[in-house]
Amino acid sequence: RMLSRASHIDNMAKPALETIAEATQIGAGEFYQVMSEGVQSNYPVTTGLMPWVYKRPWPVVAAINLVDGMGQPSATYYFLKRTYEPTHVLLDIKRLLWAPGEAFPISVNVLNGVDRPGFKGVVQVKILDDSFREVWQVSENVNVPEGTSVLKEDMGIYAIPQTYKEKYFFAIVSLTDEHGKVISHAEYWPRTIKLMEDEAYYQKFVSEPVDWPTLNSGPWLKPTVAKHKTSVEFKEVKLMKKDGNKGRIHIAVANKGRLPSFMTNLNIEGVSRSFYANDNFFWLAPGETKSIEIGFELRESQVVSSMKLVLSSWNAKTQSQKVKLID
Repeated sequence: RMLSRASHIDNMAKPALETIAEATQIGAGEFYQVMSEGVQSNYPVTTGLMPWVYKRPWPVVAAINLVDGMGQPSATYYFLKRTYEPTHVLLDIKRLLWAPGEAFPISVNVLNGVDRPGFKGVVQVKILDDSFREVWQVSENVNVPEGTSVLKEDMGIYAIPQTYKEKYFFAIVSLTDEHGKVISHAEYWPRTIKLMEDEAYYQKFVSEPVDWPTLNSGPWLKPTVAKHKTSVEFKEVKLMKKDGNKGRIHIAVANKGRLPSFMTNLNIEGVSRSFYANDNFFWLAPGETKSIEIGFELRESQVVSSMKLVLSSWNAKTQSQKVKLID
């Protein structure tokens, strides 16, 4: 089951272990995000999720777990974490698989958390093709109610071109306040696949539960993204605290290119460690700078003087910076 989801992310014909691990994490993360947003939208007060499973006591490959046996969060963890931000905007996406020529409904929900103030804002939805070219856009003023609430807005329909076959497209949703400050954003990558062009399969898929299809010939998300390059860099790296084998780092990363950076990821290499970030495995828009806080725990038996912080993306050159732990 996890390999079928992974087959939408990358080629699973003869994958390396690292490829399986990454693709299953992203495939599971996509599911967890949509599932969590759907449940919270329908049950904003009583929702509680019990993921299967939160953690295993050993390292694993398939990422149905959120944290591995060493206490390291997977990509799946961060996909789910983002859905629980205090105020969250989301696309009420009906499904992830589409046929060319279909009408793709643009329905947006804004989830406001308990004790959160109401405010006036703007919701915007952009559709990008598989080369990150904007092909459709809509925005709408909204009044977000205070406290636990779900604001629902229908914002039209994007007509998938009849010729848009076996390709991904990206739906980018953002919520800003009346001063233009970004409150929340969410990203989705639905796709058209050949199976959905078959009328019998299509009718079955939209009317009853079916096994998740394996894509032996694509489209695959990672190779699609990797074709269209951008540039990422560290703007700031600062060791904020170090106490024994634990510490905290403040990081600012920037996308200096003209295209989005995706899947943007921060990692610590060169030492045995586990770490938690306030966000990871994320979309970084062109020109965007993002602040990240990382809490880490070293698992070395000897004193470590430094470690390597690595910034990577599917469509950008990897950057690294040495972090001194001892003056």
